[in-house]
Amino acid sequence: MLYRKVRVSHTDDKKKLYRLLYVPEGINLSQFAQIIMETFRMKHEHLYQFRKKRTIWTDAKAEFYEYTDDIGGYDMSEAGLSDPGDTYLFEYDFGDDWAFEVRIYKATKEFEGEKPAIVLEGKGAGIWEDNRWGYLALLSGEMPGNLSEDNEAEGWYLPWNLDLEKASDTLKEIDPEEETDYLESEISFDSWDEDSDDEDDDGTWKEFNKIYEKASEEFMNPRADGRIWIKAFEVFRKTCEKLKEEGNLPSKFIDIEERYPSFYGDAFIDEMIDEMVRFELFDELEEILNQLEGMFEADGQTENDLVRGKVHVLKSRGMHAEAIAYLEEMNQKYPESYAVKAMLLNAYTANRKKKDGKKFLEAVLKDEPEITEKNYPFYMAASDFTEFAGMKSLHKQLAEDIEKEDERQMDELDREFGIYDDDDDDYDYDDEVDFKPGRLLPVIARSAELYKVEQSIPAFKNLVNNLLVAAEVGELIWFAGDISRSSGTRINLSCVRTGSGEAFIPVYTHEETSVPEGIKVFRGPLYGLLKTTVEAKEFAGIMINPELKKSNKVIVETEILEHIVDICERMNGAYAVDYDDDPDGIEPPGEDWDDDWDEIPF
Repeated sequence: MLYRKVRVSHTDDKKKLYRLLYVPEGINLSQFAQIIMETFRMKHEHLYQFRKKRTIWTDAKAEFYEYTDDIGGYDMSEAGLSDPGDTYLFEYDFGDDWAFEVRIYKATKEFEGEKPAIVLEGKGAGIWEDNRWGYLALLSGEMPGNLSEDNEAEGWYLPWNLDLEKASDTLKEIDPEEETDYLESEISFDSWDEDSDDEDDDGTWKEFNKIYEKASEEFMNPRADGRIWIKAFEVFRKTCEKLKEEGNLPSKFIDIEERYPSFYGDAFIDEMIDEMVRFELFDELEEILNQLEGMFEADGQTENDLVRGKVHVLKSRGMHAEAIAYLEEMNQKYPESYAVKAMLLNAYTANRKKKDGKKFLEAVLKDEPEITEKNYPFYMAASDFTEFAGMKSLHKQLAEDIEKEDERQMDELDREFGIYDDDDDDYDYDDEVDFKPGRLLPVIARSAELYKVEQSIPAFKNLVNNLLVAAEVGELIWFAGDISRSSGTRINLSCVRTGSGEAFIPVYTHEETSVPEGIKVFRGPLYGLLKTTVEAKEFAGIMINPELKKSNKVIVETEILEHIVDICERMNGAYAVDYDDDPDGIEPPGEDWDDDWDEIPF
């Protein structure tokens, strides 16, 4: 078997942590990444990528990668060893920032048998997982080499992923034969078959994924026409029909992704319905919804999407009575769905069906006397209905229950994020972390996108956490607007509108992001912008990177921002932080800008 010679060296010290080895000539970058991670004892618990300048190669199955519009991104499973060139970087754990230089040699050699790699020489036991600063402290001599156990007083901790008697053991030379045997025991050629663990070994979803990606790029694009989603569904339907004939189609939509890891359209139905409603493709949407209802069993979120879509169609045609009748039928079909119950009660409210709504409300509250995370959507709908129906006493009680539940959820978020310390009843937050301007916005964009797809409490907590950290450290963002001096120095916000007419404040993750011609981009503290958005009461939310592809832009609605601002205000009160005063020496945009930041709503 033909092998190619390569060298992988840690960039912090290429002589103390490296491997010189032969790897099979025909492997791709994804397989090469497995070799690198195993030989340096990486635990596969973090994201990783290959990079050369501003071009990157990533694992297509990984999540949370963020690319800006001027960075090329490629699937590493479709790239060979030398595709990035003779020399490039392998990066692992973007928090610790482990980086290794990869050098590809021209030398090849034939070896008998099949091994994932043949090690020639090397030094260093491996990385210190989650503890690069400790490894660097050892290299610099700050940490003593004879350290044999953790020293919390000095802040020295041995790596949990390596078996060392003392810290200096990590610097020893390796035994090439033992390392070769280790890699053979940990990596098999079968594991390099990306589809060996699933049934999608013939590119089943390749055509669908391609058109779905194209459709997603047009998501919320006012210049699109929405019909690409019809084409995407047609490909989706044909693929499902083929799988059904083979007996391989899961009974529930949510099980497709689990059975076929290459399928990445888990948000497909939700996005398709939203876009087709936006472009008023109601006839086409109704036909699609009817087909979907016959394809899969109820699976929670999907049936809620289908019900919501059909209600949109009926309401758009003025068939309000039919919409109510349909929701009543769906409530019988899906008695456990509080999303459906909320839609039905909202329909009673919108159509002023006081008698029907009251009867339905009383029946549900009889079975659900207390508010929980599960029935929270219905309680919100009940609050609106009781206000409309003049049920003052019940409306007051519901408002109190909702407020208590909001407080409970906020307290839970506070404790999870480390804002509140039960031991001393005081706020406890590390504000010593040094963040670069704009660093958190791509992370926020991705977490907001996940929340939109999942609509789950964990996803919401993740989004709030990211925004909370950004607001607390005074994270800077770039937003579009123009300067007006008609009533003092202030910024007029520009906005982008969707097909339904909703206005969103455009927010950008970096200064170089493409923006519409004639629009100026300024920067300011994130917390101030969020609070302004909420208090203005005229914006539907913020839209991050509206000019970029769907994977890099996302909407964070005002309703979510209200919760975030509430948490931020508590933190600001605890620290008495005034973000308008002294913005850390950052100069406002514009040569003639007034120095009085108190007049700027950011």
